[in-house]
Amino acid sequence: MQCVNCGLENVPGMQACARCQSRLEFGAVAVHPQRASRFRIQTRLGRLWHVPASFIRGALRGGSVGLRSVFSDSQVPWSAVFLSVVPGLGHLMRGHRLIGRLLMAGWAVLLVAAGLTMGTPTSWWFIMLAVSLHANAILSLMGAIQSGLGLFGRMVMGIALFGGLYLGLYWPVGQLGASVYVPLPLAGMMPNPVLQDGDAVLYNGPWTRPRRFARGDLVVYQIETDLQQYHAYVVVKGLSVDRVVGLPGDRVKLHEGQLLVNGRPPAVESLPLGSIRPLGSFEVQAGPDELVILPSSVKLNVHGQLAVGPAMGVVSKVPMERVLGRVTYRIQPWSRMGYVR
Repeated sequence: MQCVNCGLENVPGMQACARCQSRLEFGAVAVHPQRASRFRIQTRLGRLWHVPASFIRGALRGGSVGLRSVFSDSQVPWSAVFLSVVPGLGHLMRGHRLIGRLLMAGWAVLLVAAGLTMGTPTSWWFIMLAVSLHANAILSLMGAIQSGLGLFGRMVMGIALFGGLYLGLYWPVGQLGASVYVPLPLAGMMPNPVLQDGDAVLYNGPWTRPRRFARGDLVVYQIETDLQQYHAYVVVKGLSVDRVVGLPGDRVKLHEGQLLVNGRPPAVESLPLGSIRPLGSFEVQAGPDELVILPSSVKLNVHGQLAVGPAMGVVSKVPMERVLGRVTYRIQPWSRMGYVR
């Protein structure tokens, strides 16, 4: 045993140091097993997890019990809930005339606002507000859930109802409408007297798309042309809006700013939207399932210069399946709303 005074190692069992006669005292021995620190960490983690785990277990248990009570409670007016496919009708059925009328009016105002702003991001927010109002209208009828569900359960019920309404009602209706007419905001349009950058238009959906097009039709089409053989690349790709210049079998020639279709100048209403002078000179003939459309909102680069010749001719020949529909109506801005020709 080592003396704390002089440091001499004494024989075990001695009461005093052999050198300095200091009293040898036995102190407490601290034992730290190798697993002690790991056990302490596990204990602390367990304590930290105990509180949220208890909350989640209780919320899930209460939510499951509450849901069972909701669907088995005879006080829930299920006929009024099913009638609330239009917000407010269920409340009118239950005799809550003021609440029902307010819900119907608010829902109608939101839908009208979404329609008036169609083609802009604002329209989507109005739709989301309409779905939220719809979900709240149904939840207010299911008063039995207030006593059967806790905060977590009500939150889950609200989210589930919102998602169910959007995916089961609003999204299918939107897809059905898009099968008839599709809104399209225009960006990157070249200056022209018909359409401007920032306009939004409606064009035919799959159900109303015409099988045949005429010269001068304003159409929405997809630009997906591979120009690697001409060492060129498309600066702007995607949807574009332009007039049909040539029909299947037509021969279109552009030379020094003069446009000829089958050897004759086209009618004024069939002229392209944009200027044709920067397009260069080329001559193409449309195939049996092709249209000739001179692009006004796309630029082609050939070795860093505006494309001319064969490259522009390739882009102008558009397969019929890439023509999505005919533009019929301008919906934005409100000051210029109306039919487009």
